[in-house]
Amino acid sequence: MITDHWQHDALERELQALDGMFNKAARTIRLTDPERERRLDAILLGCVLPAASAALHDFRPMRSLHFSALGANSHDERITTLFHKFVTRELALVIQDPARPFETGQPTPPWYSRMSFQVSTQGFHVAITTSVAFPENFSWPKLKKLLADPLLAGCPPSLSVEAAADGREGGLNVTFETGSGETCGPVDAAIQKHEGKRLPAEAITACEAVDYWNLAHAEAELGRLAYRTATAQLLIIERTEKLAQNWKDTGAFNRLREALVDCHHAN
Repeated sequence: MITDHWQHDALERELQALDGMFNKAARTIRLTDPERERRLDAILLGCVLPAASAALHDFRPMRSLHFSALGANSHDERITTLFHKFVTRELALVIQDPARPFETGQPTPPWYSRMSFQVSTQGFHVAITTSVAFPENFSWPKLKKLLADPLLAGCPPSLSVEAAADGREGGLNVTFETGSGETCGPVDAAIQKHEGKRLPAEAITACEAVDYWNLAHAEAELGRLAYRTATAQLLIIERTEKLAQNWKDTGAFNRLREALVDCHHAN
């Protein structure tokens, strides 16, 4: 076994974590290069998070909100690994109102916003989930207009009914999912032909050069996307809060619909 590469240490850590539980049901072990993870994490924490935080700071009406670390003590603890063809690191940010946290039995805001930023050496992706909670007696013609809006075609919103529970009133939840991303470039043909074999030194050098270029491109693009995405989500939240003051306000409903459509097309 080669002992001077990161794979050996990573394998040792995985085997120790399994603690003798390696069997037919758990026989796949995925190894990640810690140095590559650090480079990906540096983009998420040094570029994406600051850009999204800047959007929150610049959007004055919603400055009381913050990004949740989703139960962790810090954002870096919430970076997770996704195992696609290439190792991908993900940072998920949920916008929360400290006065109305998402806790059982407590009043919650009429909106939910989650942004997922994913980056690998071969590309990046932003996935957005937005929900608006309408009261049960909300105008059905308006909801139908929103659900059937042709400008939301391709990835239309979904409707679900939430029953009253834990002291909360029931309602109608409309959920929107959208996203964007980019593949930074295919693996060079000279590298591809060695697939399944030991790579020669020149192929490894070429791989590393492609990786560094792709990461620099992802860093620049993700920073821009993070600011734009967070700003769009904050506008949706602001307009949802306006509508919630008077659910019968047609003007407020139309302004919210415009913000949702703009977010859909911006990504």
